Amino acid sequence: MSLHRRNPRRDHAELAIVQTLEARGFHVDRVSAPGFPDLVVTRKTRMHPGGDVCGAVWFVEIKRPKGARFTAKQIQWRSRWQGPPPITLSTIEQAMAFPEAFERPQSADAVAAPEDEPASPQFAQESSSVSSQEPPT
Repeated sequence: MSLHRRNPRRDHAELAIVQTLEARGFHVDRVSAPGFPDLVVTRKTRMHPGGDVCGAVWFVEIKRPKGARFTAKQIQWRSRWQGPPPITLSTIEQAMAFPEAFERPQSADAVAAPEDEPASPQFAQESSSVSSQEPPT
């Protein structure tokens, strides 16, 4: 995927995060489009008996660990996006824990974090957009 604009500003840790994800077996596309997340991350997960490949796709926003804010265009894109919210990564340690540490519960029956434990950064930023409805069975 290649969406380019002139002189895109890249966050300081992006290259290291991309290299970490690729070393872990993910395919990473860097995107430069106003408002769109910085990375599209994919990974093949299994092969069906008929030969079809299943996979997973994540949109990832790279932000500085402290003081980073979403731009007006990022907020606008997120308000229109109807899929799961993008994951925000800031450090190589977070890239090493990706995606397991960032997976959202699939149902209301899923285990929640204890009340005295703060939610992870991306949950705190985007908790209002997570649906509590169970998917159809």
